[in-house]
Amino acid sequence: MRQFGILVKNELFMLFVSPATYVTTVLFHLLTASFYILILADYTDIPSEDIPMVVFFRLFWTVALFVAPLLTMRSISEERRLGTLQTLMTTPTTTTQFVLSKFFSVYALYMLLWLSTLLYPVLVSIAVPGLGQQIPLLDPATIVGGFLFLSLSGLLIISVGIFSSSITRSVMVAAIFSFTLLFFIIASGGLIEKLADNMPGRIDFLDGPAEYLRMFQHLEDFIHGILDTRPFVYYITGAGVFLALSTIIVDAKVDS
Repeated sequence: MRQFGILVKNELFMLFVSPATYVTTVLFHLLTASFYILILADYTDIPSEDIPMVVFFRLFWTVALFVAPLLTMRSISEERRLGTLQTLMTTPTTTTQFVLSKFFSVYALYMLLWLSTLLYPVLVSIAVPGLGQQIPLLDPATIVGGFLFLSLSGLLIISVGIFSSSITRSVMVAAIFSFTLLFFIIASGGLIEKLADNMPGRIDFLDGPAEYLRMFQHLEDFIHGILDTRPFVYYITGAGVFLALSTIIVDAKVDS
């Protein structure tokens, strides 16, 4: 356990001194701040039943598709490219500890970036004092539900990035593969539903998987205070599967 803690601290340090992390952070805030400003602008022109933070959370997928691959693409592929993976494995470190340290360090950064978006409504309230009286900028229930979903789905999203980074030496290939895999995972519920609708006759048995995998519906449930055990099982199990695969792949690469 002590060795794992040292690995996580080292990975966090490496992330915070890496220029790529700051480039990704700038991209993250450019995307999220632009979204938030546009949402507020639309809300002031045409008031909506949904508060701005609800609409903001619904755009999480854009950030996940572009930012998560950038955060994870170097995690293992860079170690393989530089030839430090075999050296690291000669220390008293297990492959599982190595993979999990990569995962938890990137996951912590991912969630830190999302938590920093709470500054947006605060800054808007300070810059435009009267706007907070016209528009509900902060709703505790929505924020708690939204961040609970982000933290839960983030387990799967970051584990997919770690897995993608474990299969190649190229950071670009890792980023592209992660982007593609995340796209299909995020869209899988809708794709299965469309497949069922477009096939001859109604295929009822596909309704269950489509609902189970529909990430956007999970988000809607969380931000409206509806909690179900199925999303917890889905994201935690999915993350476990991808991390287990990453461990197996790293083991194979070290032995080869």
